[in-house]
Amino acid sequence: MRKKRKSSKIKVFFDASVLLSGLYSSSGASGELLKLAREGKILGYVSDFVIQEVERNLDKLRLKKEDLKLALSNFKALVFGGKLSIEDHYEFILTVDPKDLHIFIACDKLKVDYLVSLDKKHILSLKNKVEFVKIFTPGELLAKLKGG
Repeated sequence: MRKKRKSSKIKVFFDASVLLSGLYSSSGASGELLKLAREGKILGYVSDFVIQEVERNLDKLRLKKEDLKLALSNFKALVFGGKLSIEDHYEFILTVDPKDLHIFIACDKLKVDYLVSLDKKHILSLKNKVEFVKIFTPGELLAKLKGG
């Protein structure tokens, strides 16, 4: 059972796809969520693995590291020491693609409320299979936050 949250702000874990999309276009739902996190209206979370994935793809979108630093200025980052231990998280093995395991481990450790992603094949397809975090697209979460 989860303890009561001290803050009334929701905790959102951002997948690399959402960060890249939000950096590329500030007018879309991903960009709006990044803005809410930067302004402190929601609590934005990432992991060092997500940051590394975004950094590897910045050039493809003609973005700079400074863009990423600014976008993440108010985020909390979970840093994993060394390699992830799959044995410690065996409950995810049958459900989660191994390359995305770090995302679900981070969401579990950080006790976030939502995971936002644009990855239909590996992340969004698990919406009804993962119980400890609600999985949304940026548009779905933004609509929920606006009361829609």
